[in-house]
Amino acid sequence: MQIKLAERLREVREKKGVAQEKLADIMGFDKTFFNHVENDRSKISIETLVSLALFFDVTTDYLLGFREDE
Repeated sequence: MQIKLAERLREVREKKGVAQEKLADIMGFDKTFFNHVENDRSKISIETLVSLALFFDVTTDYLLGFREDE
């Protein structure tokens, strides 16, 4: 199974209407961090994955592509 974090993160972020720069500001990252993640040029920690799942009200399994339902 392919990990789909980059595309799933972009999907949920756009669905919630949150810009990459705003998300980075909220979570305390450099403004380009999520651009790099969504373009598969940077990886994230487990802690960041969990924080994103909580912020967007989805499961970590969904963000990683292991489940189709949020």
